[in-house]
Amino acid sequence: MADDGVAGASSSSWSAPWFWATSSLSEGMYDVFLSYRGEDTRFAFTNYLYHGLADVKKLEVFRDDPGLELGDEIKPTLMEAIKRSRTFIIVMSENYVSSSWCLLELEEMLQYSNNGTKRLVFPIFYRVAPAEVRHQISNKSKQAMKKEKAKTRR
Repeated sequence: MADDGVAGASSSSWSAPWFWATSSLSEGMYDVFLSYRGEDTRFAFTNYLYHGLADVKKLEVFRDDPGLELGDEIKPTLMEAIKRSRTFIIVMSENYVSSSWCLLELEEMLQYSNNGTKRLVFPIFYRVAPAEVRHQISNKSKQAMKKEKAKTRR
């Protein structure tokens, strides 16, 4: 299995009141699952966010490995990581909603946040307004959606 991007030891150094204390972190659980469109933010914003959470705050953070190949073989890994995560951070970028993988992750995260466990979901709008994501009103977003639909029809 590919490296799942987990870094840092568990610690209760995170002081925000909404965050669970990681000292009670169960074996194999993640504090945070990062969901993002790799081509938009992997080597910039999301990388800094990941290292801030994992290295500075010492949280267990899941992010997909850039070496993972797209395909059904990674789906179980992603779904299990979502299941085992306490909090979800979604980096909404211009191409996020044009990715079937991102939407699959989002759907799964929202199921866990609405199933009685009340897991928190934090959207971060990266270089895109919330209305652009909600209504797909930017030209680039519309083009990306058409491109993604064409790929799935093949």
